[in-house]
Amino acid sequence: DYLLDSTEIMNIVDLDISGLGIEYTYFIEPFTSIVTLDLSDNELHDVDFLADFNVLEELNVDNNYLRDADLCIFTGNTVLTTLNISNNIMEEIPCLNGLTSLITLISQNNYQKILSISSKVSNSYKSWLPF
Repeated sequence: DYLLDSTEIMNIVDLDISGLGIEYTYFIEPFTSIVTLDLSDNELHDVDFLADFNVLEELNVDNNYLRDADLCIFTGNTVLTTLNISNNIMEEIPCLNGLTSLITLISQNNYQKILSISSKVSNSYKSWLPF
């Protein structure tokens, strides 16, 4: 077994742990300096653990079990540019107006009954893939 010290943890900026069947995320919590995080194809039910990931620019949580994920946890993040929440079970996408740097939002194949996106969103998305 190899344990990382705090300096090594802070130097990790890209992390791809897709397709591992991850349900619990306690081991990711110390990696708050991550810029690009791929958690796709796992078994996550929420993303609350990402609240302190303030330098996160790209997040992929495609193909998990997110239901009405509370994206408000990213309100303080002024650098998140790309968010992929496709293939989950979300009925609405809250707090997009708090994502001031968001350029690309991908939310295909969710189970929206009525998609609720704030009318106060001021961003002009360069990429907006259909719901």
